[in-house]
Amino acid sequence: MKSSLGNLNRLGADDFLSLSNQVFFMKGKPMLFSLALMFLIGLGLGKIFEKIKLPKLIGMILTGMILGPHALNLLDDKILLISSDLRQLALVIILIRAGLNLDIKDLKRVGRPAMLLSFIPALFEIIGYMILGPLLLGLSLVDAAYLEV
Repeated sequence: MKSSLGNLNRLGADDFLSLSNQVFFMKGKPMLFSLALMFLIGLGLGKIFEKIKLPKLIGMILTGMILGPHALNLLDDKILLISSDLRQLALVIILIRAGLNLDIKDLKRVGRPAMLLSFIPALFEIIGYMILGPLLLGLSLVDAAYLEV
């Protein structure tokens, strides 16, 4: 510990400025810093958008666009490699939150139309894949059914 403190004491003003610039502009961009940046700025922009009566999700999406590689490029490359997994995780969280906000009494009151709207489109989509998959793509019936998943 003493040797590392001794090294810090030997840093000159130029070395300190160089080190602070590297940390501030995140030349190495550690993954944890990238995650913290996404969460904090995402929550902040979410609150701002909520105050102007827009969905918080728009602020969070805008955060990803701003911090991403096509704008400020403040995210670690490792984050970008797992971005598809992070998007799927975000979708799962959004769907869970939406499901937890459903009220059983409201669903019972709406009744049959709610069940049909959740079941019939998925059924027709699967049937469409199973019919068109073998015709257009030369897939087996089982492969065409898995195409939906």
